Amino acid sequence: MKSSIALAAALLLAGAPALAANPLETVDVLCGGIAAEETERLVDEVRGATISLEFFSGTKGNYVKDVDVLFMPVEAPIEAFGIVTDGPRCLLELPPGEYLVFTWFNGHSRKTNAVIPASRGAPIRVSLGFPEDSGSDALLVPISAQKEATP
Repeated sequence: MKSSIALAAALLLAGAPALAANPLETVDVLCGGIAAEETERLVDEVRGATISLEFFSGTKGNYVKDVDVLFMPVEAPIEAFGIVTDGPRCLLELPPGEYLVFTWFNGHSRKTNAVIPASRGAPIRVSLGFPEDSGSDALLVPISAQKEATP
């Protein structure tokens, strides 16, 4: 009896579609500074990086951190993935595909596309600049900015 129940359960499981885990739940992310030592540390720790992000403000290219970033897959059946940077450079290991990259900093927002190829190579580089002044051109305000504005 036990063997027939086990066999029936095994057949049911074999016929059921597999539940796919969101690959973005296990994304390797590391942010840091721009000094040579920091860059080397980032590369050493995120060896499988597929994308490199860099954030700056103003015409002089002052590097900034605390940028809200949202990756939204264009056609993949996976959910969006967001981070708040703790350095001006970030390396991530995103799965192949096309992403809309939304960013917010100091009241300004930026959007770009990033295509991660299926074949591994050097990480694609995304560099985004923001005005130095506090702005209000962001159409959406990330949750972290809303918390800061609340007294």
